[in-house]
Amino acid sequence: MSECRFAASAEGWVVSGALVLATAARAYADGVRLQQGHPAARLDLSGIDAIDSAGVAVLLAWLAAARQRGESFYDFAFRTSAGYRDYFRDLAPLAAAREDAFSAEADQSWREHEAIESAAQAPFREYLADYFAD
Repeated sequence: MSECRFAASAEGWVVSGALVLATAARAYADGVRLQQGHPAARLDLSGIDAIDSAGVAVLLAWLAAARQRGESFYDFAFRTSAGYRDYFRDLAPLAAAREDAFSAEADQSWREHEAIESAAQAPFREYLADYFAD
């Protein structure tokens, strides 16, 4: 079983190897220590080649440590998704026309979302009653 390793990257650290019961305690401590001095640093998990429930517990504990530093789940998720976006853009850049099409679809989706959110809504109890009605 390989170790769980951390390598410096431009955005933070790349985590690689096995994040499993045998490596979980040390990986947790290393991950928290590395993030303490750099609260906005990203942990890139793309190098993990094995994970079990102990590894998932480590990921959740790192998230809890981020929250203690004042980073919300939204901030964590946004930062992580931006990292994946950048990774895939660098891996295989989209043609300008394709990127424009995706941007237009995203804009349309936001407009539809805003329309739904601003529409009058029945109280949740009424919604459930209607949903489960025969």
